[in-house]
Amino acid sequence: MKVEEYDDTVEIALLHSMAKNAVVLGKVASRWEKPGLFSNPFVNVIAQKCLSYHRRYGKAPKNNLPALMVEWAEGRADTETVKMVDQVLGRVVAYGESNGKAVNVDHVVDRLARQFNKVKIARHVQELEADLGSGRVDEAAARIASFRRVDMAGDALVDPILDQAEIDQTFSEEDSELLVRYDRGLQHVFQNAMERDSLTAFLAASKATKSLWLLDVAVRAMLGRRRSALVIVGDMSRRQVKRRLYAHLLRHPTINPMGDWPYVVRWPKSIKPPPGEGDAVALVDHERLEFQKLMSPKKASRLLKEFMDTQVRSLDSFFKLACFPPLGTSVVGIRTLLEEHDAAGWVADVVVIDYADNLAPVDRKLDKLDQTNETWQLLRSLSMTRHCLVVTATQSNRPGFRKELLDREDVCGDRRKLDHVTAMFGINMSTDEKDAGVSRINVINRREGDFNSRRPAYVAGCLALANPAIVSVFPRKDG
Repeated sequence: MKVEEYDDTVEIALLHSMAKNAVVLGKVASRWEKPGLFSNPFVNVIAQKCLSYHRRYGKAPKNNLPALMVEWAEGRADTETVKMVDQVLGRVVAYGESNGKAVNVDHVVDRLARQFNKVKIARHVQELEADLGSGRVDEAAARIASFRRVDMAGDALVDPILDQAEIDQTFSEEDSELLVRYDRGLQHVFQNAMERDSLTAFLAASKATKSLWLLDVAVRAMLGRRRSALVIVGDMSRRQVKRRLYAHLLRHPTINPMGDWPYVVRWPKSIKPPPGEGDAVALVDHERLEFQKLMSPKKASRLLKEFMDTQVRSLDSFFKLACFPPLGTSVVGIRTLLEEHDAAGWVADVVVIDYADNLAPVDRKLDKLDQTNETWQLLRSLSMTRHCLVVTATQSNRPGFRKELLDREDVCGDRRKLDHVTAMFGINMSTDEKDAGVSRINVINRREGDFNSRRPAYVAGCLALANPAIVSVFPRKDG
């Protein structure tokens, strides 16, 4: 069978996941069929070695794979096959070096099932055509009756008690690993809300830095070498979003609203809770940053390359951006967009949508509240079926504009949003706090664990450089 370039590229990515993750191998092991379920026979050779290693040791070969293949090649007379396998192995290793450490287990398993079934069906069609071409009608009918698809779907009945692959996945450190990390103060509030399969949302009044927080989530995912898709559906153009992104990444202004030089901004170094009750603002120690002019495109390009080398440590930026006007796309449109990138081997671990209130309804025949509910149901479905983290935001109602701390009563529109989120967090700031670049982040709702909406983390950022969360502190109960 001819190996298509598209299939080959996809299969390299899937083989890399098998070589790296024991849970994926466990899922594949009981479905594997000889001579293999990939279209590329040399990919099948390496996949078979990974499965053999897993059966013997109960884990994935990971960095031991090259040594395994050297051992396999020793003494083989078919030097051409050895050469082709070695080329495939080189591509698998190169893929791992440029694509980070994350394996989205459930999504990889879904993609493996689709690829395996595509290969099985293609082979089956060839065999049926051969039967019919030779007049073997009965054999063709029997072949059709005997066909069994590879079933690895997440909606299949599983045995969570005796299936070791299911147990491994539940207790896998990689599967429960946070995709986006913050310092200790904020992490005390966020806890596990930034894990895979989660729908996490921010609640805030208008112009209360929702977009900056969503940008920060996307950037932090990239810094953790997770594939991060930032989808803007709102009032900012791509040019405006990029200005914020470059200011955040390079710690250098991309606009000077004052027009005078030098342009001075305050960068927070530490933060303490406010000394008293009431309207007191958290105490922040700042560093003074002075800029003489805006960056040239040449300097920006050089600094971005340095950022990639020192911060991301990869040739892949792990970051994609798409911009739509208000109501310019829906959750279904975003899903289609992500699937198009899946086909090219780029599978998002984190999907940030700025923001949910601007998404077009899918069913315009529903009333306004039911349209909103359907949008949030589909956002939850997106996180579950793609096994990724989805982060978005929603605006508070009018009373929330004046409250010291937001709570569940301040959700604007359909309050069933709270039923669908894994967690929702409030962004709270007075006028004085916004001037100081300080916000208070509290829990509005959380699916797992206890929480107290009256106990926020205090966070200091630098809004001039599009960064809302540089240092944070969570006060102890005893003050």
